[in-house]
Amino acid sequence: MNILGAIQNSCDIFFYNVGYELLLKNNNEDELLQKYSKIFGFGKETGVDLPNEDAGIVPDKAWKKRIL
Repeated sequence: MNILGAIQNSCDIFFYNVGYELLLKNNNEDELLQKYSKIFGFGKETGVDLPNEDAGIVPDKAWKKRIL
């Protein structure tokens, strides 16, 4: 299945595998999953006027150092 089929069929497993492969690539040194998540807007507010909206978190190495 390609990405168009995965979107059309809402194939979660396709996207789980993409995320997993990004984590495995270069032993996650480049944090590609986190990078692309941020590009797609995760970790930011939507800009829609919603009460109590929170930006959310894309946990990366810097976040883990602050929290742990």
